[in-house]
Amino acid sequence: MAEIRRTADHSIWFTAKNYREQAGDPLLATLNALAGGEQIALLFDGVRGRWERFRKGALAIRPANHSAKSSWQATAQRIGDWFPLDLAPVGQPSAPGAAMLTSVSKFPSTRTAVLERPVDVTGEVVFTPTKSYQGDLVLCLGLDLAWWGGSSGDPDSQYDALTSVVPGDERGNPQFQRVTLSANPHPNQFAPNCDPDATAILGAIEKVIEQRPASKVVLAVDAPLIAAARSLPPRSKLATGGALARRQPENALAAAMAAGPAAWRQVCHIQPGAPLCPRVTALVGGLTSKCGFRLYDPDAPGMPDRLLIECFPSEAIWALGCLQHYGDITPDQACQYKSKNLKTRSQPWYVLAAAVHHNLAGFSPAIGLPAASVHRWILNAAATLLTDPRLLDEAKVDLLAGKLFDDVVDALNCLFTAVALSQNAAHIWRGTNADDGHIIGPGR
Repeated sequence: MAEIRRTADHSIWFTAKNYREQAGDPLLATLNALAGGEQIALLFDGVRGRWERFRKGALAIRPANHSAKSSWQATAQRIGDWFPLDLAPVGQPSAPGAAMLTSVSKFPSTRTAVLERPVDVTGEVVFTPTKSYQGDLVLCLGLDLAWWGGSSGDPDSQYDALTSVVPGDERGNPQFQRVTLSANPHPNQFAPNCDPDATAILGAIEKVIEQRPASKVVLAVDAPLIAAARSLPPRSKLATGGALARRQPENALAAAMAAGPAAWRQVCHIQPGAPLCPRVTALVGGLTSKCGFRLYDPDAPGMPDRLLIECFPSEAIWALGCLQHYGDITPDQACQYKSKNLKTRSQPWYVLAAAVHHNLAGFSPAIGLPAASVHRWILNAAATLLTDPRLLDEAKVDLLAGKLFDDVVDALNCLFTAVALSQNAAHIWRGTNADDGHIIGPGR
């Protein structure tokens, strides 16, 4: 028999410290024979699931379907304990729920490896893992950026929503703030309406980082952050046909969506990322030149201490749906926080609370942390947001959804994506040119 020691990592690493086996056990030899990205059916703690070898050939595997992920997550509170790991016999069905928390005393006499195609359980989608991230206390930030500084006629839109959390701080909870954007005295179709140089949001980010100067930082922004040069005019608020283009990561995401489950396809809306908005360009320039950030580079060795990534909430929702992390929550429910029906009239607090829960619940099993911790974050974030006096209606009884509400939820989606990357539980969409950007999302 073979056993693996449970660690806090999202994957299983076969090291002398974490793995032990009886003489003649075929497991390690079988895993060594796998190519990078190839999948195999294994029994972890008695639960059959699909596991995938790391694509670059490292002797490590990650859970690749819902059964494997559930069995791994079910043991998250038992760090340091040993669990049986074995080749799954042909024909054994997958367990429908979480892993058993008892040892398996008898192993099958026939141990036949079942190699399977690297596909997601709900469609022909392969989620490529992000590079390995190593860090202890990491400050994670999520930013919902107003690309054009908000609408000139809507004061509620003239904010950026900034969220933060330290995953390693067991007593910490997500914090959020709305950063007020000062009006641009000379806006036009090419110039942002507010904070054109991103001065306000840069200052807010610096203040959050100053509270933890020794921490590494991962900042996830809801915007395209880099694009290769193209023969296109400057981006305009009134862009016409042919003035915008999809970048390579957006094309990669579109191809994955076409191959994935149709039910979740409706939730992801791809906006062409090229050319960049001028306020985005100003933000990236300030973060890299003044704050020491570096953009995620899939081809560079290691990770910078201050890492800047781009993500999109609709991609996160789609990916979590593909990976079956939403359970019984439907695509419409996962996106309800942006529903026009919520914005047409005042709502009781519990309606908006349900909308927050339905959207964020999919992150609980997906971002590499114990589900109980993520649940606590969700409850705390919902309570803080729904007691915000700026959401009260005129009668000060019910709440108003809108930009002040859903922008914060979007920022929490970005925050949880940053956490997923820091916990080695994120995926990436990219092309062959790193200068044409990337899209990072939660789950693998």
